[in-house]
Amino acid sequence: MASDDEEYVPSDLDEEAFLQQAYATDEEAYLQGATTADEDDDEEAPEFFGEGADPMALLTSMQAREAAGHQPYELLAARKRRNRRERRNAVAALEAEEEPAEEEVEEEAEEEGDEGEEGEDAEADGAPGPSRRGGRRGRAGGGEGGVFGVKVTDIWSDQLAEELGLQPRRSRKKQRARERWRKKSAAKGKRRRDLPEEVTSRLGEANMLYATGRNHEAIAKLMEVIRLAPNLPDPYVTLGLLHDTIGDAKKSLDFYMIAAHLTPKDISLWKRLATLSTDHGQIRQAIYCFSQVLKRDKEDLEARYDRAMLYADMGENKRAIEGLEQVQQMRPDHSEVPKALARLYHRTGQPHKAVLALQSHISDYPHQTDLTHINILAELHCDAGQWEPVLNLITKAEEELLGPDDELPIDLRIKAGMAHAYLGDIAAAAEAFNTVLQEPVESFSDLYLDAAQVLMDVGQPDKALPFLAELAENPDSSSPAVWTRLASCHRALDDTDAALHVYQTVVQQLGPDHPGYIDAVVALAELHRELGQQDEADKVLADLESLIRSQDMPGDRAAAYEFVLRRANILYACGKNEAYLDVTMPVLSSTLRALEAEHRQLAGEPDQKLAKRLRFLTRRAAARGGEAEGVFVGYKKYDRRKQHIRELDERAEAYLAAQSGAESEGGDEEAGPSGLVLQELLREEAPFMMLIQTGQVLLAERQYREARELLQAALDVCGKRWADRWKRDAVRLLVFEAALGQRDFQAAMTSLRTVAHNWPRSVVVWNGFSRYLQETGGVRQAQKMLAPLRQRQPTCLPLMLLLGHCHLLNTQYAEALGEYFHAYRVAPHEPLVLLCIAAALLNQAATKRVPNRHRAVLQAFAFLQEYGDARCNLQEAAYNLGRGAHQLGLMHIAAPFYERVLETGPPPGAAAAAGATYDLRREAAHNLALIYRQSGAAPLARQLLRQHLTV
Repeated sequence: MASDDEEYVPSDLDEEAFLQQAYATDEEAYLQGATTADEDDDEEAPEFFGEGADPMALLTSMQAREAAGHQPYELLAARKRRNRRERRNAVAALEAEEEPAEEEVEEEAEEEGDEGEEGEDAEADGAPGPSRRGGRRGRAGGGEGGVFGVKVTDIWSDQLAEELGLQPRRSRKKQRARERWRKKSAAKGKRRRDLPEEVTSRLGEANMLYATGRNHEAIAKLMEVIRLAPNLPDPYVTLGLLHDTIGDAKKSLDFYMIAAHLTPKDISLWKRLATLSTDHGQIRQAIYCFSQVLKRDKEDLEARYDRAMLYADMGENKRAIEGLEQVQQMRPDHSEVPKALARLYHRTGQPHKAVLALQSHISDYPHQTDLTHINILAELHCDAGQWEPVLNLITKAEEELLGPDDELPIDLRIKAGMAHAYLGDIAAAAEAFNTVLQEPVESFSDLYLDAAQVLMDVGQPDKALPFLAELAENPDSSSPAVWTRLASCHRALDDTDAALHVYQTVVQQLGPDHPGYIDAVVALAELHRELGQQDEADKVLADLESLIRSQDMPGDRAAAYEFVLRRANILYACGKNEAYLDVTMPVLSSTLRALEAEHRQLAGEPDQKLAKRLRFLTRRAAARGGEAEGVFVGYKKYDRRKQHIRELDERAEAYLAAQSGAESEGGDEEAGPSGLVLQELLREEAPFMMLIQTGQVLLAERQYREARELLQAALDVCGKRWADRWKRDAVRLLVFEAALGQRDFQAAMTSLRTVAHNWPRSVVVWNGFSRYLQETGGVRQAQKMLAPLRQRQPTCLPLMLLLGHCHLLNTQYAEALGEYFHAYRVAPHEPLVLLCIAAALLNQAATKRVPNRHRAVLQAFAFLQEYGDARCNLQEAAYNLGRGAHQLGLMHIAAPFYERVLETGPPPGAAAAAGATYDLRREAAHNLALIYRQSGAAPLARQLLRQHLTV
């Protein structure tokens, strides 16, 4: 029972088990801004700085960590958790002190129970004496309770309430320990609120100095106040204002963060901090601030929406989607949420969800719909190739959302023109596209490019030429992509001289110092090669290489950095792999060694494996050019030493390496040109792309060991320091290629599995997985890896197709069709999905276990026909239809389709991109010759082979 002077106060320590789970075991999630369900850790706002703590040391640590790439809130959050642990430890100590007293209390309770029994006997005999109920009420304060003599807290704390389930059972020992802790905290709070006169006077002087504009004197005075009263939030807020006034935004933000942790209930301060952190690029800290706001006000939609958008900016799409869905549940008519959700769904490979989100909003809340919703939905339909819904959507929007005098926005007009073009109405498409020619190319270059690309796709290069010419003539929009399309347009019009003139003019206009000069020269050389002018192509590339060889390494570090990148790009573009590696390998080796030494100095624990790997890279980089390839390519030298001899040799090598480690490390520091170290490898894109290109060149040269050592060293040194996850996974993908080249299948699968879990919708990842299956042939092992991923990613199209392929290879046609039809529901207009369904049905129809063979054949050809309509490639569609009929032995159906392939060429754009390998006429001629020979028409078969298969 609680007394009047010890009323029950809800304690934040009641949730210590939950807090331990949320923070002690998931510290990283808390630092990333993860919120808890019903946490209220600031009921009494305990002291943030303990006795003897120096706030200036904390501020210095915050600035140092910020210089190292961390954010200020991390240190404050760590101190907050440390204070929480200290409070729990204090409560545990109080409980330990209460254990001996608990036994005494139990003995006294037994004695009181004996006395109570005697009192009851006396009362039964009519003797005067207090009853047990009256005695308990007297201990609770007599008649000062409620109407019935007791207070609500007494009833709530009664043991009867616990027995009835109205209150969870608690340990009396813990309850008394917490009450003692509350008393001590309340006493400290009272002392904290009663500020000394010295602190009050100095704080007033600082405010006067701030009001009169004497900012630096005010800062000095407030620093004295902080030393005297470190847990007072007012000076930190004022210091934030002062540093903001004098232009020191970083210090201002640090002081605001300390003030927010001293007044955690100030929601307006947390919101202000979130805004400031976003403005300074500290997105993770802004997420943390919004999480603190939502912890105290879960109904704040603005904070929840802003935090979700910050998650999207950080690339954490899952958390962003969850936050936006919560906002949508709380306010279904929010107009911005469907737009953001559609973009995130599209980014994560869920276009059907994006379409559903926008369609439901447009249908349910038409008054909250604007043309941006229409534009995003039309863009999604365009990506899926659904041109009729695009046209219907834009027409309906023009009728319902626009007034009689309003015009349709130009981007929607271009999308309507694209729909007209792909649906075959070229006149309406040209009319819609011509409206963009009246707009300035600087502002609408993307629409110019879209119109030109569509017209090229539908076989109208003459109509696409004006759009591309405008783009090429404008300096702001002129790019390698534009030059390539313009040259392709001239070549489609059989004007090869104009195509060469495009690149020659671009090369002359740009000059050697322009960033796009290298791409233009390389494109010109490739065009010479396509036209059969190999000598001209070699001359162009030789001039480009001589340009960079005539230049010397500058002495300035910034100039040397630009010189190395430029020289590497030129050699890579010219295809000079050995010269490229001679430039990049020493630079990357010295860079990784310097970064590893810096990390070792901070961590204090050297990584022996990493050091050995870096020494290997340095030796190989220094010895480049001195090695000669042997005659026996692919020869492997096997170690035939016995196990104990090998162990002794390794110990000897380790001892010698330890003795000469200092000299070898000192001699390797100057491995790069002029000792150049690319510190920008951790932050900028250009050095990282040089690392990726170096790995690709090593793989192309079949130097798998060097590639693996270089890329693994980059992962070990920079993996945890790269802010972007895609960089780590890009390097891991190259490590997979190198391990696969060394036929180290276990290491290859280890690298690929991590990337596949992070990017389950990446086609590049699953192409690599297919190569792994081709090398190992383990289809059943592949199914074991794919099945769990398939369950976690139920809408992932590549996983559905791969698992269907595995079932198909195992002749499990029903299971394969199940996966393919799941894919069909996700992407009903995807040609590959339709072709896979048709192939599975054809294979199933050729077995004895099919229940209805004729129905399966009809379904297969129906899907093949739909595939041909979706593929927009008449030659390929005719070949697959003929091949399907040929497989079933329907020669009279297969022959006309093969003849149609011979009469039809490949699409112009595809043929130009892939060359002769895209043309299916040779395959069709071979299959048709087999049919002729089988039917007895051998002379006709020979004539067909002589015409199409003669080299």
